[in-house]
Amino acid sequence: LIEKLLRSYVFSLDETIAHMLEAISCMDFATIEINAHNLKSGAASLGLTHIVTPAQEMELKARSKDGSFDFELKLEELRVHFKELKRFSELHNS
Repeated sequence: LIEKLLRSYVFSLDETIAHMLEAISCMDFATIEINAHNLKSGAASLGLTHIVTPAQEMELKARSKDGSFDFELKLEELRVHFKELKRFSELHNS
């Protein structure tokens, strides 16, 4: 079950990142919040606390419409974790 959830989560990452980048570019806080929440929830269900924390921070900053927060920098931090997660998933699904 965990492997299936992990594959599903990893499969959705590229689309979620694309939505986040678009939302960040126009400071669409509602879309940032929704996508950050989805990243956080999926990671939490898999026990990926190193993803939960920055995703939660993005979610809360978007909810408060904090225009001074560097969403791009935080998303880049998450992308590093996502690359590691994708490698792990590929190694265990081949």
